[in-house]
Amino acid sequence: MSRHPIVDVQTHMYSLTGVPIYVHQGDWIAGKACGCATIAHPELGEIDVWTTHFTAVGGQIGPETQRAFRTVEAFELARLCRASAQRGRHVLCMGDLNSLPESLCMSVLFSLAGLQDSFASITQQDAESPDTGITCDSPKNTWTANKILDERALRHNGKRLDYILFRGPENSPMRLQCTQHKVTLTEPILAYGVSYSDHFGVEATFEVSNDTQNAPIFQETPSQVLGKTLPLLQEALRLARKRQIFSLRFFGGFLASAAIMIVGNACSAVWLSYGRSVPVSLISGLLLILTSWAGTTALYDGIVWGEWQKRALRTTMDRMEILQSADSYQI
Repeated sequence: MSRHPIVDVQTHMYSLTGVPIYVHQGDWIAGKACGCATIAHPELGEIDVWTTHFTAVGGQIGPETQRAFRTVEAFELARLCRASAQRGRHVLCMGDLNSLPESLCMSVLFSLAGLQDSFASITQQDAESPDTGITCDSPKNTWTANKILDERALRHNGKRLDYILFRGPENSPMRLQCTQHKVTLTEPILAYGVSYSDHFGVEATFEVSNDTQNAPIFQETPSQVLGKTLPLLQEALRLARKRQIFSLRFFGGFLASAAIMIVGNACSAVWLSYGRSVPVSLISGLLLILTSWAGTTALYDGIVWGEWQKRALRTTMDRMEILQSADSYQI
């Protein structure tokens, strides 16, 4: 709901949202995307409000290559938010970003889109501060009770994975200033004794300011962030090729197994024609069905998804290289 009129909406589906065969992870089957509602404000004009939910695969601990899909999503969202600002609009970007404040994904959003963290701006703390603003894996959350937590969550009693980010339009004296930020919905539902979600809510209050002296200062330049991101995606592309070869080899093995079973079924049919009941024929028939399904899955994973993943990574890298080679990058 919005107090002011919503004049437009749009949705952008991310190019990489998880691996299709890992249905249990839920990322690909859910079809992760970002959505935008454009609101007509009487003082600020049009405001683009972006909301999203990044993929969970890769977690928050370990090599950044585990989170390559999320990094691609962050880059796509950063381009959309920056495009909104270039159209002269204020931008709000919020959601479950599944990323720690110091992660590469957040650096992409801060440096390439020019977004500010409402939590960091109001608390006057470093955005990497882990001890406050916890929204996930908190011991106060009932959904955390049976969850296996990593060392980061255990050390700080949870993680800050949910954000409200903001920025002003390019070349405008008016800007938003965060005056209040708080974590909400931390208490269980009284009637049921369970938390509202596995994540707490986040609420921020803004006021309109003409103070250009409080313009954001980013710790890393876009060129520095791109310099760290490109090698990561190059490694992700190498791993994608390796995975594709692995899946195609599996397909070849399943294809050979299916051929052997077809011959076996043919022999069983001949024996049955002489009145002999061969239980093996039933078993081999079921195995043939299972092998055909597994082979088809391996073929899809190796060719259809494998090529899609490589193209998405190459396209993102090409766009990053164009930005990196530009003489200037205004945010």
